[in-house]
Amino acid sequence: MGARWLHVAGFTLLEMLVVLAILGMLAAVALPKLQRSDGARLRAVAQSLAADLRLLRDDAIRRGIRTVLVPTTAGYTLEPSGRTRTLPAGIGLTNVSPPPQLLPDTRDLIGFFPDGSSTGGVIALRQGRADIRVTVRGFDGGVKLRDRR
Repeated sequence: MGARWLHVAGFTLLEMLVVLAILGMLAAVALPKLQRSDGARLRAVAQSLAADLRLLRDDAIRRGIRTVLVPTTAGYTLEPSGRTRTLPAGIGLTNVSPPPQLLPDTRDLIGFFPDGSSTGGVIALRQGRADIRVTVRGFDGGVKLRDRR
């Protein structure tokens, strides 16, 4: 009787280790990109908020009235139009801080006046550990974004 080789289908330990190493390298490359996409989403929401604030300022100047951004639990409302904006899931307004001496009713809002000036303030948007601050200058109503990571 001669020696017979049995052919067994399967993977060797070495092949499995090579596949695991390749998967590990792919994960190391892909995970930072996924985290950046969350940051990009937060930045897009912050840019949209900044655009709405600039629109409120322009509306106050054009119509000669006071306009206001009022934060809500799910987003914010633009007054006097009453338009509401809902923030995407996972993104929240974590801070609205107008100067308290300008707002005797102590409501958290940012207002714009017919001359283009503002109550001023800071709105912080947060998603996970990422945080972007939208700052409104009081003297001219200018709007600026600042990442805080």
